Parts: sequence; C-alpha cells; structure tokens
Amino acid sequence: MLIKINESESEFVAFVDGLKQHYSEATAAGAAKKAIINHVSVVNDLRKTKRKLERLEDILEEIKNIKQQQKGLQQALDILTN
Repeated sequence: MLIKINESESEFVAFVDGLKQHYSEATAAGAAKKAIINHVSVVNDLRKTKRKLERLEDILEEIKNIKQQQKGLQQALDILTN
C-alpha cells in the first residue's frame, strides 16, 4: 500500500529527524533501514520466545499428568499393601 506523504510537513520532518537521531544515521534511508532491521529482529525474538513458552506449557501439562498418575498409583499401592 502506498501512502502519499508531504515531506515538507513539520510533523514528518520532526519524525524523520527523531528517527535519524535515534539510530545515529545521517540519512532518513539509513535510519529507516535500521528501524526495519530492528523491528524484524524483535519480531523474530518474540516468535522464538512464544515457541519456548508453548513448549514450557506443554511440559508443565505433562508434569501435571504424571503427578496425577503418580497419585493414582500410590493410592492403588496403598490399597494393595494394607
């Protein structure tokens, strides 16, 4: 999607200047490139973290199931030994 931007508009100029300053770049293109690379990196890290969290949740569920089975087995053992 293309957006028409008035490059002389004060808000846009301030945005570009802030972007250049934040990324220590002399040009808007250089700052935009760094911003895009940073965004992609953050998104990739979030996806990795989400996958790790999902695996940990699966492991927790397995542990809960094992504890429940262990409880049942202990009760059966108690019945057999009493």
